[in-house]
Amino acid sequence: MGKPEHRDFFALDGATDNDSRSMSSSSATVFETLDDCIDQSCQLETMSLANLVGGHPIKRPKTTDLQPITFVRFNTSLEKAKPVTIKALLDSQGSESLVTKMFIKKLRLKKSSNSSTVWTTPGGEMRTNQKVKAQFTMPELHEDHLIEWNLCNPKALGKCNMIIGRDILQFLKIHLRFSDSVVEWDGSELPFKDGKATLEEAYHMAEGDVMDDAASRAKRILDAKYQKAYLKNVCQSQTK
Repeated sequence: MGKPEHRDFFALDGATDNDSRSMSSSSATVFETLDDCIDQSCQLETMSLANLVGGHPIKRPKTTDLQPITFVRFNTSLEKAKPVTIKALLDSQGSESLVTKMFIKKLRLKKSSNSSTVWTTPGGEMRTNQKVKAQFTMPELHEDHLIEWNLCNPKALGKCNMIIGRDILQFLKIHLRFSDSVVEWDGSELPFKDGKATLEEAYHMAEGDVMDDAASRAKRILDAKYQKAYLKNVCQSQTK
């Protein structure tokens, strides 16, 4: 019976001349069992897969830079509601919340009596002693939850226009679950987004909201009274 072929299951090193001569000289060796023959062959011809891999580090695939980002509806006016959609980072590292100055030009600023505070933001360091009372919603989580908060206002915040810091996160009990990349607030969940995500490609519509809208529409259709209309009576009722 011929010797079994196992080489497909091993990572083989390049055979050297010494190894070849050793194999040829061992061809005349008499082994007591087949296992002894296989062990001798493995010692001369093969190397462990772990050693081979150790010499060639495995490159980890590049993953998407997921961040707790949401698109906020921010009111930019005092007299009449003029909301705009801006990109906000939920940042548990930041002690307070901020919004860039370009969205607060028509809002009422409040100057602090204390000395200006220095903030380290994605756009660099900034100094301010002003806050603005702002109103906004986070419709990707709860469209009907209006938030009113005093926000600091730097000139720029990098890729986002707003930072929601620990002050709001703790007050509203918003949880950032980095274990599964999910933002959780009052029963609603929002998956983390790519740091470069845009409104057009990454806006999240909660499945529950879609189903509720569809169910409400179906109920209105079913509840409608489908009966014969008397046009003369309808016209007379409209002219009274």
